[in-house]
Amino acid sequence: MNPSFPKWLVPAVAAFLFLLVFSSKIFVKINSGEAGVLYDIISGLKEDRVYDQGLKVIAPWNKMFVYSTRIQEDRSVMEVLSANGLTIRTELSYRYRVVEDKIGYLHNNIGEGYHERIVIPEIRSAT
Repeated sequence: MNPSFPKWLVPAVAAFLFLLVFSSKIFVKINSGEAGVLYDIISGLKEDRVYDQGLKVIAPWNKMFVYSTRIQEDRSVMEVLSANGLTIRTELSYRYRVVEDKIGYLHNNIGEGYHERIVIPEIRSAT
């Protein structure tokens, strides 16, 4: 190796290339009104650890699942039968939000499609 060649340059270039390639997986931005839960490939989902808003640095082989903690609104149109057998068309508007402390439990037991799996069936069963 050339004596005038700095020894630190090779590791610095390697670290820069590593950050460049994996930056979308290493840096996770959690916006205001959101919270995240981390899935670690070695130890699994960390249910009890909820990540607040801000920039988080994680290992590139792990994955951060981000959920909105704001109040969300949805509408649904349903047709139900009355007591005398007539069809009644109703429009429902409902609001829901995720409890921030329970995001790990929600993700581990229900998953990202919790709205379709839990919220909508509960609304339909209540009408």
